[in-house]
Amino acid sequence: AHHLMNTPGMLKDGRLSPGISCAVLVSTNPDAAAFAEALRKLKVRATDESVAKVTLDNPVTIGLLSIIQHAIHPDNMKAKAIAEMSPQSRGIVESFAKGEEPYKAWSNVITHVASTFSASGARALIDSLISKTNLSEFETPKVNAEQFIAHRLRQLRSIASDYDETGERNLTGFVDFASKVSLSDATSPDSVQVITIHSSKGLEY
Repeated sequence: AHHLMNTPGMLKDGRLSPGISCAVLVSTNPDAAAFAEALRKLKVRATDESVAKVTLDNPVTIGLLSIIQHAIHPDNMKAKAIAEMSPQSRGIVESFAKGEEPYKAWSNVITHVASTFSASGARALIDSLISKTNLSEFETPKVNAEQFIAHRLRQLRSIASDYDETGERNLTGFVDFASKVSLSDATSPDSVQVITIHSSKGLEY
């Protein structure tokens, strides 16, 4: 990452400059995932070929699902604690205090989750929760870390839409469905590709 950032003309705002391609070759898929995550933390756009459970590899979507899990089972203190650990999901909960005592926020959250899901489905519920964060403008993120979260939020919205299309209307079923979806991130021409040596055979690298 530092080599890329210190090489004139290689990167612009964390992305590869037009006309430049770059790959990091590693031995295994777990290495690819680890290297790509390390690059993203240093604000270099990176993609890897590994398949990931996209709702469980970042604190934002984990927090959103934890809010829903606690709404399903208010005695699930683990889900409540996880939701309150992520700044974004904690902010969602706090937004439901509505000028009342903070302890009433969760009661309002539970009512909102149940009523929104019952009336309009999973996609509407996810959109309503995202709208209560500072990530509501996630279509135009400003920095690389936000780009990754924006990508995951778009995927979560698509997953919610896919669940709605099944015709099911079960909150527990939706959380299970969303938690099990595994996807591989598509390669972008302006990102550093982290791939295994085996996969690189025949490519320009």
